Amino acid sequence: MRNIILLVKLYFTGFLRINQARRGKGNGRARAIGMAVLIVALCALFFVMLCFYFYFMGIAMDTLGRAELMPVLALAAACIMTLLFSISQVGPVLFQFKDYDLQMSLPIPGKVVASSRLLIFYIQNLAFTLFIMLPALGAFAVLTGPGVWFYVTALTTLLFIPALPVIIGTVLGLLVSLLAARFRMKNLATVMGMLLLLVVVVWSVQFSMNAEAMEIGTIAAIGQAISAMLFRIYPPARLYYAAVFEENILSLLVFLVLPLALSGLYALLVGKWMPALHTALTTTRSRTAFRTGAMDATTPLMALYKRDIRRYFASPIYVMNTMTGPLLLLLLSGYLALQGGDMLAALLPELAAWLPVFLPLVPAVLLIMGCTTGVALSMDGPYLEYMKGYPLRARLVLWSKLLVNLTFSLPTLLISVLVLAAALGVPWQSIPLALLIGTGYVLLISALGLLINLYFPKLEWNNETEVVKRSLGTFLTNLCGMLLVILPGIALYAIGSPDIAPYLLLALLALGNLSAYLILERRGEALFFAL
Repeated sequence: MRNIILLVKLYFTGFLRINQARRGKGNGRARAIGMAVLIVALCALFFVMLCFYFYFMGIAMDTLGRAELMPVLALAAACIMTLLFSISQVGPVLFQFKDYDLQMSLPIPGKVVASSRLLIFYIQNLAFTLFIMLPALGAFAVLTGPGVWFYVTALTTLLFIPALPVIIGTVLGLLVSLLAARFRMKNLATVMGMLLLLVVVVWSVQFSMNAEAMEIGTIAAIGQAISAMLFRIYPPARLYYAAVFEENILSLLVFLVLPLALSGLYALLVGKWMPALHTALTTTRSRTAFRTGAMDATTPLMALYKRDIRRYFASPIYVMNTMTGPLLLLLLSGYLALQGGDMLAALLPELAAWLPVFLPLVPAVLLIMGCTTGVALSMDGPYLEYMKGYPLRARLVLWSKLLVNLTFSLPTLLISVLVLAAALGVPWQSIPLALLIGTGYVLLISALGLLINLYFPKLEWNNETEVVKRSLGTFLTNLCGMLLVILPGIALYAIGSPDIAPYLLLALLALGNLSAYLILERRGEALFFAL
């Protein structure tokens, strides 16, 4: 156990840059401390926002007489997100980490290394779970004043909530990676397999929601429908509900023991087969009978663009993290086109006049999740030194990063806006304006993400997961993008004029794009060579 703790401590010391903040000198130490303070402040802001969000949700649930469903809803959301994250991160975190050879050469059993990597994975997902669950549980406690049993069981089960989805996600991700490793283009096969698995998970959630569709005539029936839907979406939520809110000791024991047993079994098996699994996942298959074909000449920008496209698809975790938002957008558009348009119009009749305004905002939010530029430079890591020596302008390197994001975002935006407009009955005269607003958001977030990555790069990392999911570039790009969508949307709705609002928003986007691209043009090269 001591060796496991030491390996975990060693990982988080490097990941959190503790030594750099404590013993670093000059600008390096000041930068590490400043980034730490910024991250803590932003996390605190989000935590407070979640507290208010769950408090008002709890008030709504309390009117239905089912306030206890709010923590269960938070549990289901946290576990499903953990499951999706675990599927995509299993290779880089558990088997393909940078210092694998160093750790496996230590005089410790392989199961110790496997257990330490699983514990690292668990701690990271536990932090996310606590971030979601604590505001929900706190809001429930404030609104209902529960007894001692709730506090004891709720705090005890918190530590066990992410364990089961982590195990299930890593097993599924490992199976997909092992299957893909048998193909010559294994990275592309891994990406396609994980995207297919993501579609299956989302479809299963949607099927569970449809399976509980019913005619609701009373408030009690509404609460019953919500609880049944949650239990179908994530079946272990039924155990959690019975243990915490029905004081069922047997359900509590099962909820606690099952993740422990599965985690121990998983660590034992993976520790035994870890070298073989690492070899299977990292071995590359060369092409047979390779022949040099015709070599085409192209422009420097197109050559850089093709290189960045290949780099993008060479990283399954990069693709999964940036494809999730656009894929969910296409699934949402298809769902509303098939059956959701009339339902949405019936639920929100007062917003019918605002549909042309809000039509591009929904795609914008989900496309922000798929922005590739926030970590595009960080993903190149040590190769940036070679790129600085290219006999071309640095602006071409930056433009190639922008083109990669536009390649995926603009077609997705076009399809989703057209489908959503048809599903929601938006007048065709409003569609060009919605496309212009959506394009303005895509261009702005692309430039903003690249600027953030230039100012806050992460060029030293042990695995790609650290860059894609846990870097400041990813966090700030998503945060700034969300604020750029939510705050103008609220302000324009407060104006109360759906006829003028789209043009005001378009003017704001034009001003924002002009500012961002001017900064990128004037300061981009200097920032690039300063990396």
